[in-house]
Amino acid sequence: MAVHQPIKFNSIIADPDVQTRMRLKQATSSVGQFGEVYQSTTLGEASAKIEQEKHWDVVFISNKFTEGEVTDFILRAKQHKGGQDAAFIRVLKSKDQQNSTIAAGMLQGIDGFLFEPYSVDQLVDITTLSAKIKSERSDTRQKLAMELILSDVIKQLDLVAFLKSAGFEVTRSATRLKDMCLSLQGASSGEMLEVYHEIAIKNFGEAPLPKPMFQAKQYAGVSSRVKKKMEEKLIQEVEKEMRSNVDLKL
Repeated sequence: MAVHQPIKFNSIIADPDVQTRMRLKQATSSVGQFGEVYQSTTLGEASAKIEQEKHWDVVFISNKFTEGEVTDFILRAKQHKGGQDAAFIRVLKSKDQQNSTIAAGMLQGIDGFLFEPYSVDQLVDITTLSAKIKSERSDTRQKLAMELILSDVIKQLDLVAFLKSAGFEVTRSATRLKDMCLSLQGASSGEMLEVYHEIAIKNFGEAPLPKPMFQAKQYAGVSSRVKKKMEEKLIQEVEKEMRSNVDLKL
Protein backbone atom coordinates (compact mmCIF):
# COMPACT_ATOMS: atom_id res chain seq x y z
CA MET A 1 0.00 0.00 0.00
CA ALA A 2 1.39 3.38 -1.06
CA VAL A 3 2.24 5.86 1.67
CA HIS A 4 0.62 9.27 1.17
CA GLN A 5 3.28 11.98 1.07
CA PRO A 6 2.32 15.32 2.64
CA ILE A 7 2.27 18.40 0.42
CA LYS A 8 5.47 20.43 0.56
CA PHE A 9 5.33 24.01 -0.69
CA ASN A 10 8.57 25.20 -2.30
CA SER A 11 8.50 28.93 -1.64
CA ILE A 12 10.19 32.23 -2.39
CA ILE A 13 10.13 35.16 0.04
CA ALA A 14 10.73 38.54 -1.63
CA ASP A 15 11.25 41.23 1.01
CA PRO A 16 13.95 43.93 1.32
CA ASP A 17 13.45 44.15 5.11
CA VAL A 18 15.64 41.55 6.85
CA GLN A 19 13.49 41.43 10.01
CA THR A 20 10.13 40.76 8.34
CA ARG A 21 11.79 38.42 5.84
CA MET A 22 13.40 36.33 8.59
CA ARG A 23 10.18 36.30 10.61
CA LEU A 24 8.37 34.72 7.68
CA LYS A 25 11.26 32.32 7.04
CA GLN A 26 11.17 31.18 10.68
CA ALA A 27 7.40 30.70 10.50
CA THR A 28 7.71 28.48 7.43
CA SER A 29 10.49 26.49 9.10
CA SER A 30 8.32 25.69 12.12
CA VAL A 31 5.79 23.62 10.18
CA GLY A 32 6.11 20.61 7.91
CA GLN A 33 4.08 21.96 4.99
CA PHE A 34 6.99 23.92 3.52
CA GLY A 35 9.88 22.47 1.57
CA GLU A 36 12.64 24.68 0.18
CA VAL A 37 12.30 28.37 1.09
CA TYR A 38 14.42 30.83 -0.88
CA GLN A 39 14.90 34.40 0.39
CA SER A 40 15.41 37.39 -1.90
CA THR A 41 15.77 41.07 -1.11
CA THR A 42 14.46 42.27 -4.48
CA LEU A 43 11.87 41.17 -7.02
CA GLY A 44 14.71 40.99 -9.53
CA GLU A 45 16.42 38.29 -7.46
CA ALA A 46 13.12 36.41 -7.16
CA SER A 47 12.59 36.65 -10.94
CA ALA A 48 16.07 35.26 -11.59
CA LYS A 49 15.34 32.30 -9.34
CA ILE A 50 12.01 31.61 -11.08
CA GLU A 51 13.65 31.82 -14.51
CA GLN A 52 15.87 28.87 -13.58
CA GLU A 53 12.68 26.84 -14.16
CA LYS A 54 12.69 25.04 -10.84
CA HIS A 55 9.08 24.47 -9.77
CA TRP A 56 7.87 26.98 -7.17
CA ASP A 57 4.53 26.61 -5.39
CA VAL A 58 4.26 29.89 -3.47
CA VAL A 59 5.82 33.34 -3.73
CA PHE A 60 5.44 35.72 -0.77
CA ILE A 61 5.68 39.38 -1.83
CA SER A 62 6.39 42.12 0.71
CA ASN A 63 4.30 45.29 1.06
CA LYS A 64 7.54 47.25 0.58
CA PHE A 65 7.21 46.88 -3.20
CA THR A 66 4.93 49.16 -5.23
CA GLU A 67 1.86 47.94 -7.08
CA GLY A 68 3.57 48.57 -10.42
CA GLU A 69 6.61 46.53 -9.40
CA VAL A 70 4.42 43.67 -8.22
CA THR A 71 2.33 43.65 -11.41
CA ASP A 72 5.42 43.54 -13.63
CA PHE A 73 7.02 40.85 -11.48
CA ILE A 74 3.98 38.54 -11.62
CA LEU A 75 3.60 39.00 -15.39
CA ARG A 76 7.25 38.04 -15.89
CA ALA A 77 7.05 35.12 -13.46
CA LYS A 78 4.06 33.57 -15.26
CA GLN A 79 6.03 33.51 -18.50
CA HIS A 80 8.43 30.92 -17.08
CA LYS A 81 7.81 27.31 -16.12
CA GLY A 82 9.09 27.96 -12.62
CA GLY A 83 6.30 30.50 -11.95
CA GLN A 84 3.40 29.25 -14.07
CA ASP A 85 1.91 27.15 -11.28
CA ALA A 86 2.93 29.38 -8.36
CA ALA A 87 0.47 31.08 -6.03
CA PHE A 88 1.41 34.69 -5.32
CA ILE A 89 0.70 35.91 -1.77
CA ARG A 90 1.02 39.58 -0.78
CA VAL A 91 2.14 40.24 2.79
CA LEU A 92 0.39 43.38 4.08
CA LYS A 93 -0.16 45.30 7.29
CA SER A 94 -3.43 44.74 9.17
CA LYS A 95 -4.49 48.33 8.45
CA ASP A 96 -4.58 47.47 4.72
CA GLN A 97 -7.19 44.77 5.19
CA GLN A 98 -9.87 46.51 3.10
CA ASN A 99 -11.92 45.50 0.07
CA SER A 100 -10.31 48.00 -2.29
CA THR A 101 -6.77 46.97 -1.31
CA ILE A 102 -7.60 43.28 -1.65
CA ALA A 103 -9.36 43.79 -4.98
CA ALA A 104 -6.50 45.85 -6.43
CA GLY A 105 -4.13 43.03 -5.50
CA MET A 106 -6.36 40.45 -7.14
CA LEU A 107 -6.30 42.45 -10.36
CA GLN A 108 -2.50 42.39 -10.19
CA GLY A 109 -2.58 38.60 -10.10
CA ILE A 110 -2.30 38.12 -6.33
CA ASP A 111 -3.86 34.83 -5.17
CA GLY A 112 -3.90 35.43 -1.42
CA PHE A 113 -3.09 37.90 1.36
CA LEU A 114 -1.23 37.40 4.63
CA PHE A 115 -1.72 40.18 7.16
CA GLU A 116 0.85 41.09 9.79
CA PRO A 117 0.97 40.15 12.58
CA TYR A 118 0.09 36.57 11.58
CA SER A 119 0.19 33.21 13.32
CA VAL A 120 1.74 30.03 11.93
CA ASP A 121 -1.76 28.58 11.50
CA GLN A 122 -2.81 31.63 9.46
CA LEU A 123 0.31 31.24 7.33
CA VAL A 124 -0.48 27.61 6.56
CA ASP A 125 -4.18 28.30 5.94
CA ILE A 126 -3.63 31.17 3.50
CA THR A 127 -0.92 29.24 1.64
CA THR A 128 -3.20 26.23 1.18
CA LEU A 129 -6.16 28.42 0.21
CA SER A 130 -4.10 30.46 -2.25
CA ALA A 131 -2.92 27.31 -3.99
CA LYS A 132 -6.59 26.39 -4.57
CA ILE A 133 -7.57 29.90 -5.67
CA LYS A 134 -4.72 29.83 -8.19
CA SER A 135 -6.67 27.37 -10.30
CA GLU A 136 -9.69 29.67 -10.66
CA ARG A 137 -10.35 31.29 -14.03
CA SER A 138 -9.16 34.86 -14.56
CA ASP A 139 -12.57 36.29 -15.42
CA THR A 140 -14.07 34.90 -12.21
CA ARG A 141 -11.32 36.60 -10.21
CA GLN A 142 -11.93 39.88 -12.03
CA LYS A 143 -15.65 39.77 -11.30
CA LEU A 144 -14.99 39.20 -7.60
CA ALA A 145 -12.47 42.06 -7.62
CA MET A 146 -15.07 44.39 -9.14
CA GLU A 147 -17.61 43.37 -6.51
CA LEU A 148 -15.15 44.11 -3.71
CA ILE A 149 -14.06 47.49 -5.07
CA LEU A 150 -17.64 48.65 -5.77
CA SER A 151 -18.66 47.66 -2.24
CA ASP A 152 -16.02 50.02 -0.86
CA VAL A 153 -16.81 52.74 -3.43
CA ILE A 154 -20.45 52.83 -2.31
CA LYS A 155 -19.50 53.13 1.38
CA GLN A 156 -16.90 55.79 0.61
CA LEU A 157 -19.39 57.73 -1.53
CA ASP A 158 -21.86 57.73 1.37
CA LEU A 159 -19.11 59.01 3.66
CA VAL A 160 -18.04 61.84 1.31
CA ALA A 161 -21.64 62.92 0.71
CA PHE A 162 -22.38 63.02 4.43
CA LEU A 163 -19.17 64.87 5.37
CA LYS A 164 -19.81 67.48 2.70
CA SER A 165 -23.45 67.99 3.70
CA ALA A 166 -22.46 68.36 7.37
CA GLY A 167 -19.74 70.93 6.64
CA PHE A 168 -16.73 68.69 7.23
CA GLU A 169 -13.49 68.82 5.24
CA VAL A 170 -13.75 66.19 2.48
CA THR A 171 -10.38 66.42 0.70
CA ARG A 172 -8.90 63.29 2.28
CA SER A 173 -12.01 61.15 1.85
CA ALA A 174 -12.67 62.41 -1.68
CA THR A 175 -9.09 61.58 -2.68
CA ARG A 176 -9.53 58.06 -1.35
CA LEU A 177 -12.77 57.72 -3.32
CA LYS A 178 -10.96 58.82 -6.48
CA ASP A 179 -8.18 56.27 -5.89
CA MET A 180 -10.76 53.50 -5.48
CA CYS A 181 -12.39 54.45 -8.78
CA LEU A 182 -9.03 54.57 -10.55
CA SER A 183 -8.35 50.96 -9.53
CA LEU A 184 -11.43 49.96 -11.54
CA GLN A 185 -10.13 51.37 -14.82
CA GLY A 186 -8.03 48.39 -15.77
CA ALA A 187 -10.73 45.91 -14.80
CA SER A 188 -13.60 47.66 -16.57
CA SER A 189 -12.08 47.97 -20.03
CA GLY A 190 -12.10 45.79 -23.14
CA GLU A 191 -14.07 42.55 -22.87
CA MET A 192 -14.87 43.14 -19.19
CA LEU A 193 -16.63 46.49 -19.77
CA GLU A 194 -20.07 44.92 -20.25
CA VAL A 195 -19.57 42.76 -17.17
CA TYR A 196 -18.57 45.85 -15.18
CA HIS A 197 -21.74 47.70 -16.25
CA GLU A 198 -23.85 44.74 -15.14
CA ILE A 199 -22.13 44.51 -11.74
CA ALA A 200 -22.19 48.30 -11.20
CA ILE A 201 -25.91 48.61 -11.97
CA LYS A 202 -26.68 45.69 -9.64
CA ASN A 203 -24.54 46.95 -6.76
CA PHE A 204 -25.67 50.57 -6.88
CA GLY A 205 -29.28 49.54 -7.42
CA GLU A 206 -29.28 47.22 -4.44
CA ALA A 207 -27.16 49.42 -2.17
CA PRO A 208 -28.78 49.82 1.29
CA LEU A 209 -29.74 53.19 2.69
CA PRO A 210 -26.93 55.00 4.53
CA LYS A 211 -26.43 53.95 8.14
CA PRO A 212 -27.77 56.18 10.95
CA MET A 213 -24.39 57.90 11.36
CA PHE A 214 -24.81 59.22 7.82
CA GLN A 215 -28.29 60.58 8.38
CA ALA A 216 -28.79 64.35 8.59
CA LYS A 217 -27.34 65.92 11.75
CA GLN A 218 -26.71 69.50 12.80
CA TYR A 219 -23.14 70.50 13.62
CA ALA A 220 -23.61 74.27 13.72
CA GLY A 221 -21.42 75.97 16.29
CA VAL A 222 -19.09 73.03 16.79
CA SER A 223 -15.44 74.04 16.98
CA SER A 224 -13.06 73.06 14.19
CA ARG A 225 -11.10 70.87 16.65
CA VAL A 226 -14.21 68.93 17.69
CA LYS A 227 -15.32 68.65 14.06
CA LYS A 228 -11.94 67.20 13.12
CA LYS A 229 -12.25 64.54 15.83
CA MET A 230 -15.79 63.70 14.73
CA GLU A 231 -14.63 63.39 11.12
CA GLU A 232 -11.78 61.05 12.11
CA LYS A 233 -14.18 58.88 14.11
CA LEU A 234 -16.56 58.54 11.14
CA ILE A 235 -13.72 57.67 8.78
CA GLN A 236 -12.39 55.05 11.21
CA GLU A 237 -15.84 53.46 11.50
CA VAL A 238 -16.17 53.18 7.72
CA GLU A 239 -12.66 51.73 7.34
CA LYS A 240 -13.38 49.22 10.11
CA GLU A 241 -16.49 48.06 8.26
CA MET A 242 -14.50 47.71 5.03
CA ARG A 243 -11.98 45.47 6.80
CA SER A 244 -14.76 43.31 8.27
CA ASN A 245 -16.29 42.86 4.82
CA VAL A 246 -13.01 41.41 3.56
CA ASP A 247 -13.26 38.64 6.17
CA LEU A 248 -16.83 37.87 5.10
CA LYS A 249 -16.09 37.67 1.37
CA LEU A 250 -12.70 35.99 1.20
